[in-house]
Amino acid sequence: QLLVAPPFDPLLPDEIDEALDGVLFIDEAYTLISSEGEDAFGNEAVQTLLKRMEDDRARLVVILAGYPDEMQTLLGSNPGLSSRFSRKLEFVDYTSVELAKIFGLMCAKNRYELQPETRTKVMLGFQWLHAHRDRHFGNGRTSRNLFENAIRRMANRVAGIAELSIEQLSLLEADDIQFPKVPANQFDAAGNSSLRCRVQCPKCGEDQQISIADLGQPQTCPKCQKTYAADWGEVELDAPA
Repeated sequence: QLLVAPPFDPLLPDEIDEALDGVLFIDEAYTLISSEGEDAFGNEAVQTLLKRMEDDRARLVVILAGYPDEMQTLLGSNPGLSSRFSRKLEFVDYTSVELAKIFGLMCAKNRYELQPETRTKVMLGFQWLHAHRDRHFGNGRTSRNLFENAIRRMANRVAGIAELSIEQLSLLEADDIQFPKVPANQFDAAGNSSLRCRVQCPKCGEDQQISIADLGQPQTCPKCQKTYAADWGEVELDAPA
């Protein structure tokens, strides 16, 4: 059982009762307390949660989730909280390659095809965003937003074509990919077919360099000889943009 308590909603006893013999999952848990001044409502919610965690400790698992700094503030707001949450898990940001793979999975699920230049632009964009990320980095949400925006741009691009083919409706071109925060010169090399891309064998982890033109094609690992789909990697640039 999974009970999600939305931010700013009170932790009513009935809601905690629903989570008994299961899990109470509170996303953005730091919103339980105010960041400015006294917050009687938030303190009451925390006190209610602490009491029920003690009274029903054999029947209730509580998971709090949120950004690290804000979660530390929450735990520091009440001595009882930090003592009751002895296990802390920190999820690291996705790598640029993982972000590209998430984007690729969305494309594959919705049956969209990608040109090599499109793949290159996606990888270059994610490489820049990952290298310049801050604590507000969107992670997987960044990939989803890129995909949804690409679909809208593709729809606008083909809107004026009288007779559309299946290929035109399922092909995402480089111009459909837009990274508003990334400098334009980061994509200067996107159309360069001589670029190399570093990909990794999913079986043994061995890196190998392939041509950008070979992205999306099966590759054979030089170490373990496993054949795998080299859909995404890291574009090798002579100098960072």
